[in-house]
Amino acid sequence: MNKLDLISKTLQEVIAGDLSHFDVIQNESHDEVNAASQQIGTLWLNRPSLLRVLIDWEKGKLSQKQVQAWGCLMSCGYIWKNGSLKEFNIEYDQAHEDAIIEVLARLYELGDIIDGEISAEELQKMKQSLVT
Repeated sequence: MNKLDLISKTLQEVIAGDLSHFDVIQNESHDEVNAASQQIGTLWLNRPSLLRVLIDWEKGKLSQKQVQAWGCLMSCGYIWKNGSLKEFNIEYDQAHEDAIIEVLARLYELGDIIDGEISAEELQKMKQSLVT
């Protein structure tokens, strides 16, 4: 498997909610990740992927910083690296787009001075919004 194929595979896993190799995407050059995303075609985020991240975070498998960075990538399509912007177009499951957008908006706010904390109760509500 060549490097571009490996980055493409990793990007697909990250979008599917498997953040075990998220650092690979964060550390690659913009050109390489962009080429990998173009090799994949349309990037889709669905409810199960988002739910997977929430559950892994709840279980302590992911840090708040990882979840916030992933939420930023999924909601805004970018990763900041060394002052440069890596930008991607990620589509959402249209049947559940509103729920996905609401949850991603909260993940994007993680760590902010205002609204930067998510309580256990709110996390449960977020998960519930993705299963109904």
